[in-house]
Amino acid sequence: AVVSTQSTGDIAKLCCSITEDPYNNIPAMKKLRHYCTTEDSKAGQTVRKLAIISLTAVYNDILPSYFIKPPKELESLSKEVKVQHSYETDLLRNYRVFLDLLFENLNLAFQTKKEKAKSKVSSEGLNARRNLGLLSLKCMAELLSKNYNFNLRSNIVNTLVP
Repeated sequence: AVVSTQSTGDIAKLCCSITEDPYNNIPAMKKLRHYCTTEDSKAGQTVRKLAIISLTAVYNDILPSYFIKPPKELESLSKEVKVQHSYETDLLRNYRVFLDLLFENLNLAFQTKKEKAKSKVSSEGLNARRNLGLLSLKCMAELLSKNYNFNLRSNIVNTLVP
């Protein structure tokens, strides 16, 4: 299957813009996440995988090595701290949505026989789901190993270690 050069180029540009200036390019994460949910054609599957791997690498580069705590009183904070808090809140929200997407891929990949029968997906579709689920699992493990002090680690651990 031919993968769209435009899609791969867009993914690369978005990743570069986010890693170069994460404070001002957080909205680009939503655009990048869009590629993680493209159609299920063979080319679409390749783009999805590329986007998931790329977003995992971006998060590994930009996530802070500390746990983000909610501030107690925003009014009493300086302007710089408010800007930092706003960035951290947006980053955490985007990270949570990305992890939810990975969890969903994993759940779809390893459905029970009853659930598979209800979904009426072809064996090729089931194989594609399984591959996407395994990739999501690897990405979660990588995120956990590189960002073990960051928020939502328990969600990943509970998924990886049932």
